[in-house]
Amino acid sequence: MLPNRLLVATDLDGTLLGHDSYAYEAVLPLLQELQSAGVPIVLATSKTRSEVEQWQARLGLKPPYIVENGSAAVFADGTEAVFGARLPELVAFMADFAGSTTSLIDCPLDEAMRLTGLTELEAKLARNRQYSLPFVLHESALEAVIKEKAASVGLKILRGGRFLHLQGQCDKQLALQRIKAVLDDEAGWIHRVIALGDNQNDLEMLQHAAVAVVMNTEKGHQLKPAGTRTIYTQAMAPEGWVEGLRDALASIE
Repeated sequence: MLPNRLLVATDLDGTLLGHDSYAYEAVLPLLQELQSAGVPIVLATSKTRSEVEQWQARLGLKPPYIVENGSAAVFADGTEAVFGARLPELVAFMADFAGSTTSLIDCPLDEAMRLTGLTELEAKLARNRQYSLPFVLHESALEAVIKEKAASVGLKILRGGRFLHLQGQCDKQLALQRIKAVLDDEAGWIHRVIALGDNQNDLEMLQHAAVAVVMNTEKGHQLKPAGTRTIYTQAMAPEGWVEGLRDALASIE
């Protein structure tokens, strides 16, 4: 018997999906168990809406979900709540750093495929961005400079598993708050959140959860959430997702 009144919010790459392989078969039985118990599962990812629509279908999930690092929340009726900046503003900002960065949306398609490990079609979906701009720095010393300049114009940079992400002043937790308010209202109760993630762009979401699950990675555990009960997995994704979520479920009364 699963604890009641739960909501599971989860990152994708390196959390529910294998970081390099994008494998997910190991999570399917637990996903089905959660859905059968009526537990909402909210994908919270840096991926685009086009990408998440495909993953929702593969995993047998329904909206709502979070895209582009919390830049927008997508609901069951297809509407979006937008929290982030628009792409033209981000592209204009990055023009000053064009010689020092590789942008996922502007680089050659074959390079985008190499950087992401995606197929040609999948890479095209990953480049179909509205609210965020993933990029790779050629010189790590520039990261602080770009972050400072971004902050001065109302933007921010978050680190994901593969890229730095330029976006508006938003994050996954901000979008999850909106989704949770809607789901709480529909259900007539307050959901308790279990959040799973592996990198900096997941931190705010994990710190506001009832239980946070930090995934192990090839570089070890990259996060130390403050102010919440935290579980650190031994296995990496996707098996670690099952390990961590099972432990989180057992820890909730």
